Amino acid sequence: LGATTGAFSVGTWLAGKDLAVVVRFTLGAFALALGAFGANHFLPFAFPLAYAVGACYFTTVTSLNTLLQSSLAEAVRGRVMALWIMAFGGVIPFGLQWGGWLAQRTSMTVVTTIGAAVLLVLALTTDLHGARRLERQQV
Repeated sequence: LGATTGAFSVGTWLAGKDLAVVVRFTLGAFALALGAFGANHFLPFAFPLAYAVGACYFTTVTSLNTLLQSSLAEAVRGRVMALWIMAFGGVIPFGLQWGGWLAQRTSMTVVTTIGAAVLLVLALTTDLHGARRLERQQV
């Protein structure tokens, strides 16, 4: 349900919003939700936290995808999106392998805490407005 909410939100109530701001906000919210989910040990809290993780993740990914597609020239959009999908989807198995290896040696709390920390760094350092400025200068 969270993933569905996140995916639909970009085309509905977030339509017309600055997606660079949406990405930064949802990356931060994703970091907080993932960190809380990993630290949680009380089952009734797990369900709303899992909803929040899914909503934040899919809002971020859908916003990034939309932002990328809308900023590409039609002549290269198909090729760039093919590379984006390969790069984005292609690294997931490696992350799962690494996360599984680390979880066996420590705990899932450690793995989700590391993931939340990486997301928080990305939320604080990602500047999608800068990419737009560079794109406008090259045109």
